[in-house]
Amino acid sequence: MRERFLGAGARVAALLAVLALPVIPLEAQQQTAAETVEVGAVASTPDAPAPFNSSSSAVATASDSTSPQQEPAQSSGTGQPPAGDGDADTGVPAMFPHFKNDRIWISGQANFISQWHPAFHSPYSGKNSLSSEAQDASSRVLTLFTGLRLTSTSELLCDIQETGGHGVGEALGLAGFLNLDVVRNPTLSKSPYVARLMWHQIIPIGHDRSKNDQRGPLSLFSELPERRIEIRFGKMSLVDFFDLNTYGTDSNLQFLNWTIDNNGAFDYAADTRGFTFAAMVEYHHNKHVVVRFAEALMPKVANGIHLDADLARARSNNLEFEARGKFIAKRVGVVRVLSYLNEAWAEARHDGVDGDCLA
Repeated sequence: MRERFLGAGARVAALLAVLALPVIPLEAQQQTAAETVEVGAVASTPDAPAPFNSSSSAVATASDSTSPQQEPAQSSGTGQPPAGDGDADTGVPAMFPHFKNDRIWISGQANFISQWHPAFHSPYSGKNSLSSEAQDASSRVLTLFTGLRLTSTSELLCDIQETGGHGVGEALGLAGFLNLDVVRNPTLSKSPYVARLMWHQIIPIGHDRSKNDQRGPLSLFSELPERRIEIRFGKMSLVDFFDLNTYGTDSNLQFLNWTIDNNGAFDYAADTRGFTFAAMVEYHHNKHVVVRFAEALMPKVANGIHLDADLARARSNNLEFEARGKFIAKRVGVVRVLSYLNEAWAEARHDGVDGDCLA
């Protein structure tokens, strides 16, 4: 146990050392569903089910800002709601001042989650059941977010991740598992991998522009046309853009449980780690009405690491309509209508006979 934590600590120290270069401004920010503490490096305990949870997430951000009065922006680019900036004028602490332009984004995030459950009586159990013996487990996810704005309408985004550790019961035995950071395939390589690599293009339709309140690792632009088309192409996570909500859409900074992180009925296309290759188009009519569509690759087998590149055989189509306004008792709210259609070749078994079928 001691060697495991020493190894994890060494990885975090290496990540923070890279991010703490003198020429790069850093800020620390963290938001959870339970509470938010912003003091450079943040530790918090999100809400969780009955087993004990101990989680900490340290976020260091090197980003550019066009104004010391910049509005809140996303803290990790993984679909979570906006978090505060670290500029002095906003009252939120930051390690160093920000750049004066918005061309570059560099940020890092380290998530460590420890969970434990006591012994319990279990007269019926199998190899994939949750062990009735007391056990604990810890996991980690280290992420480096980078982005480069090439022009006023185009940018390139690239994120690198490294994961490790284990989940309680090796992520087996619970339908709504307690820790979404755990990958349900212990045979996957522990080497760093490219989590996201995408091209982001803006096509202005109108002349009116407004401040980008959602500026973060997934969108570096300080200002955006109010009426526009956005195109994204490359490796991404569909839930970075679909099925978003304020309180439960990012397991790194909000609730940990698989059941409430996203809509349980949304079976979005993803490999074992939660990513896929996709092309997405968004139409922003104004600040209040958005329509988005994405076509993505499906895994060759359920929850598999390899994706099927034959779109004629397997694909995922996703369509979402979003409207913002004061709908009930003049309270600001959001209405989203999401639909999806997944097609994939899956193995079927009928009476002991193996075969393929279109799922």
